[in-house]
Amino acid sequence: MGGSSSLSSFAKKENLSLENKEKETKEKKEKQKYPKYSVSSLKSVERIRKFKLSLTEFLTVSQMILDSDYDNGRIE
Repeated sequence: MGGSSSLSSFAKKENLSLENKEKETKEKKEKQKYPKYSVSSLKSVERIRKFKLSLTEFLTVSQMILDSDYDNGRIE
């Protein structure tokens, strides 16, 4: 019984170390791709891209709503 709990904790540790290795590998690849930028700045750039995309989608939908209101005579 006690062996199964230690086995599951071992599996959790192995899974965690595997995830860390994958993260390190991904960060190394990003550093090779963009050697003069740090990983944190690349993550910031990715966040900005996602925000820009969501903002563009929001503005597109807003414009579509305004256009439909104008076409339906609600706005003169």
